[in-house]
Amino acid sequence: MKVTMQQIADAANVSRGTVDRVLHERGHVSEDIKNKIKKIAKDLGYIPNNAHKVISKNPNMKIGVLLPSLNNAFFDLLVDGMQEALREYKHFGIELVLKEVDGYEETVHLNAIDYLIKNECRAFCLATLNTDLITKKINNLYDDKKVIILVNTDVERAKRYCYVGPNYLQNGATSAKMLSLLNKEDKLNILIVNGSRYMFGHTKRIEGFNSELRKSNIDYKIVDVVESQDSDEMAKIVTKKALDKYPHINCIYIASAGTYGVCESLIHKNRQDIIVTAYDILDNTPPLLKSNILKFVVCQEPFRQGYQAIKRAYYALSLDAFYKKAEDLITDTIIKISTNI
Repeated sequence: MKVTMQQIADAANVSRGTVDRVLHERGHVSEDIKNKIKKIAKDLGYIPNNAHKVISKNPNMKIGVLLPSLNNAFFDLLVDGMQEALREYKHFGIELVLKEVDGYEETVHLNAIDYLIKNECRAFCLATLNTDLITKKINNLYDDKKVIILVNTDVERAKRYCYVGPNYLQNGATSAKMLSLLNKEDKLNILIVNGSRYMFGHTKRIEGFNSELRKSNIDYKIVDVVESQDSDEMAKIVTKKALDKYPHINCIYIASAGTYGVCESLIHKNRQDIIVTAYDILDNTPPLLKSNILKFVVCQEPFRQGYQAIKRAYYALSLDAFYKKAEDLITDTIIKISTNI
């Protein structure tokens, strides 16, 4: 027997309208109620009305995913979100083709996209570089009626169905504002540890960081900007070199991954006097916060990014909506300190 929204509403002790908002991601519903409704819907075996229509209309529901996730634990959480969406929608016929790469070499990313094309994907969820060749490749796919969803980081001038990820300008501004609250008197001599200048999100974070520092009338100087390629090992090396060259550094802004490597370098050099700010809660982040090596981190909901990217790809394919532009989904900017992790 088919499960209805009213049955879910009765089981959750909420209105049918609340169930509708949760299942179709419309409006605001508390996380507790949202999770309760989703669990009940899953347990009861709820299937949306258009499921059979989708399968018959679009037999190829193959979604290609490109992530620079090798040796970058942040993306593990994003992949978890994608896998959760796959579990929920696999009975509609969707299939994921996941291509993981290491770092930010343009040729590697171009070859990865070609791999997804050869696997006959009709939708592409891409976390990739902001370069001319990548942009051209994406635009050709879009013109070929493929669904393009840019995940976690946008690409300037790229044609796309939507973007799913954080507001990087806000991320950077939030970090700067927190620094202004922590530091009232000393001049900040800041080392920026970036992932790659070819990642649009990383550059926008630094832009937002600088802009907010200027607005807050902070006395500061960017001593250097180094690149870690989102590698802890590389982050450790470039941080040590920078500290040797500029011993007056008293603040490090980690604009991407590589947090553990940076902190390892500080511990090795006994420089725990330096204010360090970073992004995201990974397995090794809580001890760094609790020991006060990290002052705070700004989080960007990677699980939600992955889940929503696949969900939107599914709906775009099911509705043949490749030619439309959906509203971007911007994840929340969340501050974590030692007392709320």
